[in-house]
Amino acid sequence: MNEPGAHSAASGATAGVLGLDDPESHSSIWPHVHPRILELIRAHRTTIVFCNARRMAERLAANEHPRLAEQLVDLHGKHVVVTGGTGSLGKTLVRRLLRGDMGWPRRVTVFSRDEAKQHEMRLQYKNRAVATDEIVYRNSTELLQFVVGDVRDFHSVAAVLRGADVVLNAAALKQVPTCEYFPFEAVRTNVGGPENIVRAIREGGLPVETVVGISTDKACKPVNVMGMTKAIQERVFTTANGTCSQTRFVCVRYGNVLASRGSVIPLFLEQIRHGGPITLTTTRMTRFLLSLDQAVDTVFAAIRGARRGETYIPRVPSARVIDVARALIGTRPIKIIETGIRPGEKVDEILFQLSRS
Repeated sequence: MNEPGAHSAASGATAGVLGLDDPESHSSIWPHVHPRILELIRAHRTTIVFCNARRMAERLAANEHPRLAEQLVDLHGKHVVVTGGTGSLGKTLVRRLLRGDMGWPRRVTVFSRDEAKQHEMRLQYKNRAVATDEIVYRNSTELLQFVVGDVRDFHSVAAVLRGADVVLNAAALKQVPTCEYFPFEAVRTNVGGPENIVRAIREGGLPVETVVGISTDKACKPVNVMGMTKAIQERVFTTANGTCSQTRFVCVRYGNVLASRGSVIPLFLEQIRHGGPITLTTTRMTRFLLSLDQAVDTVFAAIRGARRGETYIPRVPSARVIDVARALIGTRPIKIIETGIRPGEKVDEILFQLSRS
């Protein structure tokens, strides 16, 4: 990272900076974060760095990198495929795409194997009353398409990528203990899925412009199956730049998404509702924390500014998990107990490795 506020560890592309006391930061960056968590982060770090994609594009366009500026893209008129589009990140990506944050796409395709979640998501968009709709949902019935399929299956991947311009690969097995106990299932999804995307583009000669692989801090010096498979996903995509000359493959890597499915915060809130105790694996554990919208900002930053083979990494605060638990407990008489580190867990995560990014 070349300067304060650097957003890409590989490229040094810059990001905007907002203080946590700025009202805009509450409305646009942390809309779903518990207010006590905001207070905790404010107490330990006065500013956060996030991506302002349009500002970054303007700076690059005015900079001494005319070739890179020419390659900056948005998604206006594009067909975007979101694999794993019914997950926490996938749903936020779809919402932001339909809102026009990256221009107005021609079509957004949600590709996942969970038909129940697809049905629920379809009804959420279809059944909104027109008179009270936010503009985010305008034309969603025409723009939004749902396809049932699995990234593990080459033929369904090849079929859904026909006509696609941009692919956002959010499909993954993400639970560390699950991947530890079912390692080959993690390999099939987290490694086989990306390889199927690359193979479909290469063998089918598909004119896909950009593929973004969604990775994790656990891929940096991995000690568990989930991290190892995500590290291999990064390598599969970056290596594909040498075999698919018409497609730009890039990655994003970030930490724990607050309040997402699988996040510890919903578990803590449930334990608090039942009067405790709150269970921690260890009081020494730290994690990088960011919101769903901040994760999406990172993806959009990579789409706009990343060059082939680059990995984008946001600068986000790290916190002790026990401090997060205490912030949620507040003044309630609730105990915190240690249960021991689970298989494959690290005490501390890292986002950037000097020897290899």
